[in-house]
Amino acid sequence: MPQSQLFRRRVYTYDDSDEVLFFICPFGGRLWMMRTVIKKLQHAGYTVVAYDTTDDVFYAGDTSILPRLIDQIHNDIARSIKTYSREGRKSFAIFGSSLGSFIAYNCISRLPQLRYGVFNTGGSIAEGMWRLKKARQRHEAKGVTKQQVIDVWHDLQHPDFSGIAGNSYIFISSSADTIAPLANVDQYLQPMRSCGATVTLTTVRAIGHTSSVLMGLQRSVTLLREAKEQLK
Repeated sequence: MPQSQLFRRRVYTYDDSDEVLFFICPFGGRLWMMRTVIKKLQHAGYTVVAYDTTDDVFYAGDTSILPRLIDQIHNDIARSIKTYSREGRKSFAIFGSSLGSFIAYNCISRLPQLRYGVFNTGGSIAEGMWRLKKARQRHEAKGVTKQQVIDVWHDLQHPDFSGIAGNSYIFISSSADTIAPLANVDQYLQPMRSCGATVTLTTVRAIGHTSSVLMGLQRSVTLLREAKEQLK
């Protein structure tokens, strides 16, 4: 990817459907690694616009990268929605996993056209990143404290959801997830619900964060179908 661009993008087109899905890989995930899941979504009738992201978002020890990454993906999705709308596509959804889920969380706040979707694990981005040993060490080596990360990312953690009334989302979590614990989830669902969105919490049986993400990916087609059925 170009040095100034913090993500890679690939489109998997399905011509005979109005459905467009924006799919954001988990941290460390690559498009080629997600190919089986993406192709399954494509075969289910979605044109899939898929993204993976730079590892520097956590490993560079630079708190300015995450907001820039979110802006870049948001802007790309916004342009894509305009293009697909001109082509007659009418239905837009989003599926994000782990870091991708947090990016999706911020995208729906700015793009209410993303009427339904799945947040495949999620919670406090600062706390979650700090629990990753390598990421924590990279930040500490540059003199960055956890509280500084929390402060810098505060507005990303608490976006404005006032435009999503009537939208529908499913949130995946697990009691075994120590990176994005189930016990902390409700505080991130309530702002969406208070703005009129239907948000369902689905728990999966897993042994940790990675397996929670994998369980959500395996059920991606079913979860998206359920989210769409809940639209008001």
